[in-house]
Amino acid sequence: LSQGRTDVVDFDVDVMVAAPSEEAWLSMTPTIVAALKKRGWKGCYTRTSVAAPHGSMEMLRARADLLLCYRYDPHMVLDITSYISRPESGSVYVQRFCEVKPRRGSGPRPPSCFVPHNHGVLRAFKGRLRKAAFLPMGRCKAGHLSVPCPRRPFETIRSMAGIGNLSGTCIAL
Repeated sequence: LSQGRTDVVDFDVDVMVAAPSEEAWLSMTPTIVAALKKRGWKGCYTRTSVAAPHGSMEMLRARADLLLCYRYDPHMVLDITSYISRPESGSVYVQRFCEVKPRRGSGPRPPSCFVPHNHGVLRAFKGRLRKAAFLPMGRCKAGHLSVPCPRRPFETIRSMAGIGNLSGTCIAL
C-alpha cells in the first residue's frame, strides 16, 4: 500500500466488475479466467456471497457473484465481486432472488424477483448501491499507479463492509 501502510484485514486485491445481467456475468467469467491464466494465474473458482445454510431457499436462489483467483509467484489472491448494473436503474445489486416456478393454474408468467436486504456483499445498504456512489469513476493510487476507483470510495466500501465508522486512517485509498 502507499506511504508504507499495511493492509491488516487481508492480503488480497479486491476488484468490482459490472455486468448488465446475471447471464452476462456467467458468460464473462470464462474470458476473465482465460486472460488471467495467460498472465500466470494458477486458477479461479466461483462462489456466492450469500451466507445461508446449505440447501436453504436463499442458497438455492443465490448466484455465484464472486470469482476468486490465485497465483503463487508472487503469492496473491484476486477477489472479483460482480454486480449487476441495469441501464434503466439508478442503483446496482449483487444478488437478486427469483421465483422461477409458476404457481399452479397461473399459466406462463415472468419470474417474480426481489433484491434481498440481508444477503450478499451489499447487505449493509439493503442489497443495493446507488450508481452515484461510484459513477462517474474517479482515480485512486495503487502503489505508483493511478487506477479507476469509485467516485465516492467510502460509501462504496461501507456498502460492502457494513462498517459505519470507516475513516481515511484505516482505509488506504
